[in-house]
Amino acid sequence: MTNIINLTPHSVRFQRADGTLTDPIPPAPQPAWVASRDEEHAPISGIPVRRQVRSGVTGLPAPKPNTIYVVSSVVATALLEEGTHRNDVYVPVGIVRDENGQPAYARGLAQLVRE
Repeated sequence: MTNIINLTPHSVRFQRADGTLTDPIPPAPQPAWVASRDEEHAPISGIPVRRQVRSGVTGLPAPKPNTIYVVSSVVATALLEEGTHRNDVYVPVGIVRDENGQPAYARGLAQLVRE
């Protein structure tokens, strides 16, 4: 069985192929995130502008056998942009929302890759 580590800041549930839902997978104590800092930039038409300077992904553990890491699309995109490919990093896809508009579960997992 594959160990699923949730590195998003929220619990996640997934719909299995047979239609049943997994139990909620709680977030790890330290989620993966994109380190960044804001810098002031010249205003546009009087509107304040800030530049967000990203300095890489933090909180992503080294690969482990039979383990995958679920991260936010922001983290997965940052890994892709920096040229880091990890076969063990996935994002939730096909998000189904509850009556309040909150994510209830995902219909699957996806890997972000470049052609």
